[in-house]
Amino acid sequence: MMEADFDVVIIGGALAGAGMGMLLKRELPEARILIVERSDAFSFKVGESTSEVGSAFLIRVLRLGSWLSREQIAKNGLRFWFNRPENTCAGRCAELGPKLQVRLPAYQLDRSKLDTHVLGLAAGDGCEVVRPGVVRDLQLEGLGRNRLTVSTASGNRTVTAKWVIDASGRAAVIARQRGTLENLEAHPTSSMWCRFRNVGDLDSHEMAGLHPEMSKRVWSQRSTATNHLTGDGWWAWIIPLQGGEVSAGLTWDRRIF
Repeated sequence: MMEADFDVVIIGGALAGAGMGMLLKRELPEARILIVERSDAFSFKVGESTSEVGSAFLIRVLRLGSWLSREQIAKNGLRFWFNRPENTCAGRCAELGPKLQVRLPAYQLDRSKLDTHVLGLAAGDGCEVVRPGVVRDLQLEGLGRNRLTVSTASGNRTVTAKWVIDASGRAAVIARQRGTLENLEAHPTSSMWCRFRNVGDLDSHEMAGLHPEMSKRVWSQRSTATNHLTGDGWWAWIIPLQGGEVSAGLTWDRRIF
């Protein structure tokens, strides 16, 4: 068997791909790892609010705790707002969430910033990074006989790999090639999301004046939580991000809307 060019080729250089590259190099420093990232700069993506388990991975496994504390917003848990038929304002919505600050760390993430940082760490650990690069041809023929053709600004490059890891997210390179990507028709939902600037603060003096009883119910920071607005067949999230922008998204059941 001919020696492969790389031990591992990772398709996708965002958090999943770059994080995998970091972990492999830390465990196997001599491993030859190539990360192929199609974008020249990371953009916004879903995955801005971590769970406590996700934060534990970022802090205890990837060891990003100090960087997260400096560069991202510490999240104050989950908060749910339920519409009532008689409500005419936010102060009359049913609300579930912690009264005090939460004990376990979690974060609201600017993913473009996080992904850039982790990919830089992977390169620093010794992973070779091709960026921008697009996988144009992929032949999976077994250990050591996998072949990829990567299109770059300087032309096409063909490499062989013992292992190929698909961390391409929604692009789902291998699943699309094999025809195994399927819609989950049993759960027919759609979603959309965007970002806003100049959003009012739930914990502001103005809000306390408008809704004094709502202000007194909670001592923690509502505005740094992941706030969910929920209704019959739909829910929306509101997530503050480092730098002042707010991510807002809507998910709905297509059988109802």
